[in-house]
Amino acid sequence: MPPKRRPAPTPLARRRGALYNVLFPIWLLFIWPPVIPLVVVFNTAFDALVLVLALKRLGIEKDARWALLKARLWKVVVAGFAADLAGAAFMLLALLVDSSFSQLGIPHAWLYEQVVAPVMFNPFQAFPGFLWTLAAVAFAGLLIYVLNRNWCLKGCGLSDEQVHRTALALAVFTAPYVFLVPSQLMWTTTY
Repeated sequence: MPPKRRPAPTPLARRRGALYNVLFPIWLLFIWPPVIPLVVVFNTAFDALVLVLALKRLGIEKDARWALLKARLWKVVVAGFAADLAGAAFMLLALLVDSSFSQLGIPHAWLYEQVVAPVMFNPFQAFPGFLWTLAAVAFAGLLIYVLNRNWCLKGCGLSDEQVHRTALALAVFTAPYVFLVPSQLMWTTTY
């Protein structure tokens, strides 16, 4: 029996890396990172550090801090990842609006130049793009606060004020500020 033959590559497939930015844009790292175990470990460690320091600042005793950490850390980590994904989706909303305008024939050059391109490549390139990215960070931070207050820390033995302060610390210190890092620093356009 003769061996099976592969079909000839298409012209685009012959150009090595030609579709890299189309198939795997940098923001996709937030949805499916190839280094997910490393991201999970560092994120969990940072969430644990913020949680322990917030509880220590509130005067919670060491044994109670560690008991709460063991019981609730997984919820804090899941809430953080969920909020980060929601923030990334908020950032993608600009691209979807631009794409919709393009499909409908509505002029969208300003939107692309001032919002979409800065959000995808460098938020500091244009002020509207910076504001959109900052809004995504704030949205994710707000979700971190709400999820921690209403799900992660609910019924854990802390007073309402302690829950509020701990959730606020988690929101402020674990918000996805990495959204503000220009993605163009992480890749080159030379092939």
